[in-house]
Amino acid sequence: MTSPSHNGVASSSTDSTANGSTPARPAIASTGIGRITPRSACEPCRTRKIKKQGKECVYANATTSWSYIAALEERIRGLEGERAQWIGQQDPENPNKRQRLDNSTSPISPPSPSLRRRSSLGGGSGTIPPPDRQPIISETPLVHPILVPFDRSVLPSSQHIHELLSHFFLYTNAAFPLFHIPTLQRQVDAVCFSDDLVARSDLAAVLFALAIGAASLFRTSPLHSALSPRAESFFHMAMRFTMPGIGFNSLARLQIQVAHLIFVLYNPNAGNAWDLAGAAARHALGMGLHHEWDDQVKTPLEREMGRRLFWITYSLDVMMCVVVARPPVIPDEWINADLPSIYDDSLITDTALHTGEASPLKAASLQVYRLRRIQCEILTRLHASSSPPAASWYDTMTERLDQWLVICPEGAGYANADWQTLHYHASISMLHRPSKANPMPDRQANTKALISSREVLRRSKDMYRMGRVNFNWLTMHNLFIQGVTYLNSLWQSRQNGWNIVPSSVDALLDIHVCSSLMEGVAAITPGTSGIRNAFEAVSEKIIRHVMSSNDRQTSSSQHNPLEVFLVHPLGDMNGDEWERTVAVVLQRLP
Repeated sequence: MTSPSHNGVASSSTDSTANGSTPARPAIASTGIGRITPRSACEPCRTRKIKKQGKECVYANATTSWSYIAALEERIRGLEGERAQWIGQQDPENPNKRQRLDNSTSPISPPSPSLRRRSSLGGGSGTIPPPDRQPIISETPLVHPILVPFDRSVLPSSQHIHELLSHFFLYTNAAFPLFHIPTLQRQVDAVCFSDDLVARSDLAAVLFALAIGAASLFRTSPLHSALSPRAESFFHMAMRFTMPGIGFNSLARLQIQVAHLIFVLYNPNAGNAWDLAGAAARHALGMGLHHEWDDQVKTPLEREMGRRLFWITYSLDVMMCVVVARPPVIPDEWINADLPSIYDDSLITDTALHTGEASPLKAASLQVYRLRRIQCEILTRLHASSSPPAASWYDTMTERLDQWLVICPEGAGYANADWQTLHYHASISMLHRPSKANPMPDRQANTKALISSREVLRRSKDMYRMGRVNFNWLTMHNLFIQGVTYLNSLWQSRQNGWNIVPSSVDALLDIHVCSSLMEGVAAITPGTSGIRNAFEAVSEKIIRHVMSSNDRQTSSSQHNPLEVFLVHPLGDMNGDEWERTVAVVLQRLP
């Protein structure tokens, strides 16, 4: 996988510098939008000079954290400031405009940061109850753009701007077409090449596109040394314009949430991807983007962007669930939204969806969504149910994966041929390794899992050497689950007397590939040392056991010591939890 702090992302809070230098990373709320400023007491208590010195805040309690109160206070102040600014920009001779703002419905507040994305037992239908009516925010609300000044001197040169955006379009946007390109081009002109005031939503969109473009540059790119270090500064600038409230409609808020998530996948220091993915999924479901009705009144562009943002959110959710063996948060049976258009963005306008030649980049992104649906079905069947599937089901899923790979168009960027082949083998490995529904696969299944997991490890090594490994949190978990799948096949081969393992030298080399890759990725991915140490400890114990004797010994025990990693959901564990889990596994190994 070319590819979230406790979940693999280290989150720390530092204040931005005030001298114009690159600001330090702000603390990000779990919804992905806004900042949390730590303080010792809420505003009323600070006014009464009650600090946290033995006296309790009258607002904070066991279910309401200090940071949540601080976030709400800051959000209220931000909205009040924006409201005053907007009123000041209105025509004083037309009071109806002000009245419309005063009487407008307040925007939907994001979920509390204290809410977790998934229950401890995983996702699936038990995570979010299915909606039984049309959503209350399915229509795009009336939003007045907030125009603000912007210092263009902080931007790179016009040539670098065009190069970053070109890289973004051809790499990340090839798999995740987050922006409507003609719209983004108009936003770029307004933000980068004009002296006028700019809409906050335009600033956020352009700065996130620049941030993602810079963060996704390969180490071998001639632009890497000059522009990659600026990714975080673009991100911090973008976040200053993404306070939820006036200035963003529902689609624009979701677009910024997903852009934030994608940036965090490239740069884990910028937030918690596990929480961001959950917030985006809840937002998409709340807007009803997963379900389309014939009586919905939308422009062609609104309908297209709604579909596009839903399928990107769905794709990212499934992609993360694949590497941690959890059912996705959005079950397939809820979805009746059509896939996005295959035509070039120039043919999609506010007034019409024109036909023309299919866009190769759009065709590749649609194949990504089709793969996610197959993966979602596999995850839901194997990890949300305890009943074993019929043998014909495995054959059907394998045929669908084979057909998916055969008809894959020639993609670009993140959806290129290497990506397609790697994810095909990752899906085959997921299909045949131990799961909740099939904790003890047979010899044939173990053989297929071993072959595909080895292929994933070797292709990951090649891509790492070329400097083309991204999404480091996902990469670490994918390497771990593929490495443990490989170790499980070695273990089962020894315990059952199966001759399915390559030579001892090949096995050692494959395990070494996984360990060395995890070592390199962990060095640049905060919060992943626990998963690296877990694999090293378990792989050493299993290799020593498998290589301890040339005589294969059949064991009558049906207990699999690696089921803790393969059958039970992973993902939301910190370093201490990894250590405790590894201790349990090592105790079960001979």
